[in-house]
Amino acid sequence: MKTVLFTVLFLTSTCAAQAQTFTISGTMHHSNLEGGCWFLASADGKQYELFGDTAMIHPLHVEGLTTRLSVEHMKGTASICMIGDIVKVIERLDLKRQPLDPNMYQSDLEGTIHRSKSGTWYVLTGSTPGNAQSRWEFEKAPAAKYQHVGAHFREKVTLMQEPKATRGKRAGLILTSKPANKKQGALKKQGALKKLENRDPR
Repeated sequence: MKTVLFTVLFLTSTCAAQAQTFTISGTMHHSNLEGGCWFLASADGKQYELFGDTAMIHPLHVEGLTTRLSVEHMKGTASICMIGDIVKVIERLDLKRQPLDPNMYQSDLEGTIHRSKSGTWYVLTGSTPGNAQSRWEFEKAPAAKYQHVGAHFREKVTLMQEPKATRGKRAGLILTSKPANKKQGALKKQGALKKLENRDPR
C-alpha cells in the first residue's frame, strides 16, 4: 500500500513540475533602472526577467536579440529591477532549432555614423526609455554620403543579428543589399559567417 501511495505522489509531483515549464519568445532589451537590468519583451506585451545558468543567460544579453526559451516560474523570488515576471531559463529553443542560422530581417534603422580605430564603420542608435543604445556594423563601407563620423543615418536596411559576425562584438551586421530570394539570403548568411575565420577580433 505504501509503495502504491509513493508512486501516486511521485507521479503527481512530476506532472506538476512539468506543468510549470512553458515557452516564451520575444526581444531582449536593456533597462538603465537600478544600475542596469536585462529583460525579454514578448509580443503580447509581457516582460520577463531571466535567471539561470550564467553560460546560458549571458549570450542573451544583446540589445534587440530575438529568442525563444523554455522557462519555468521562480515562485517566491524577487529582483532589484522588478520590471517583469521572474523565470528560470531551462533551454534556449531557437539555438536548438537553428544553431547556425542567424536572424536576418528588414528594419528602419536610425542613428549616427561612427568609425572604430580599426576602420570599421557602424551606426550607433539612440537610447530610448528602458532601452540601451545598440551598435550595428556595416558589412562593407557605407555609401560616400555616410562616410563621415557624426553623420545622421536613417534607412530601411537588412540586418543580420549575429554579434559573432562583427569585428567589435556589436549587435549585428548591416548587410549591403537586400537578398533577391531565400536562396541568395541563405548564401549571404553563410558568406558573412565564413568571414569570422579571417577577421581581426579588434
